[in-house]
Amino acid sequence: MYVPKWMRTRVSKGWMVVLAVSAGASGAYYNYFYGKPHDNYKLEHDLVNKTYIVVGASSGIGKETAKELAMRKAKVIMACRNNRKCIEVRRNLVIATKNMEIYCRRLNLEDFNSVREFALKLNTGKGNIEQIDGIVYSAATAESSRQTNKHYIERTFATNHLGPFLLTSLLYDRLRKQSSPVRLVFLNTSDLNLDELNFDDLNSADLTKWLKSPEKARKDAYYQSKLALALFVKSLSEKVKSQFFSRRLNSLQSLLFLN
Repeated sequence: MYVPKWMRTRVSKGWMVVLAVSAGASGAYYNYFYGKPHDNYKLEHDLVNKTYIVVGASSGIGKETAKELAMRKAKVIMACRNNRKCIEVRRNLVIATKNMEIYCRRLNLEDFNSVREFALKLNTGKGNIEQIDGIVYSAATAESSRQTNKHYIERTFATNHLGPFLLTSLLYDRLRKQSSPVRLVFLNTSDLNLDELNFDDLNSADLTKWLKSPEKARKDAYYQSKLALALFVKSLSEKVKSQFFSRRLNSLQSLLFLN
């Protein structure tokens, strides 16, 4: 399965937007959520009575996204794996934005039980969330060695693809039935150097590769997870269009920095 033309085109078009996100998430979110690519960004855009879930909001782009949304008076749900770190970041965001409607919720994308529990609370009306106006998937990982979660799935693939896939699938019916539209934003990498998914080894279980060239194995596992995510977003977008309800899906391109 080769990388489709739409994705190669999307990478080049998304580059200018990525820089805005990396610098502060400001212009990108105005452009992607409300305006055209060349609209002037306006901080005073009011998001009062809007609720956004930011997955991976305790650091990096996710943290900056949560801050920008909070500055515009949105209710922000910080969905994070590390609850202690989330609480610390939340406190700083409340002080910086003077917005008390920032909440921490535990979500570990590599743990499918955690994903199901998170989705169940949203679908049953728990957590004081009446509507969802947007979900931003910014959490990602690139493991330095092959590690598996408790479901025996390689952690990079579980976190970067299967977790977002499962959460979106579990919330799909709720989002589809909402009276108000919802925005789904998936942060991806512009550096996808894989031409195809390795269906014979989606779980990156070839230990010989990890032992022989761990850095290459790590990158391949990351790129494979992100290519799978991009194809899922494409498929989801087509499904949404075929069902004639107003939803907007964006696969936002982002640089990968491997430490």
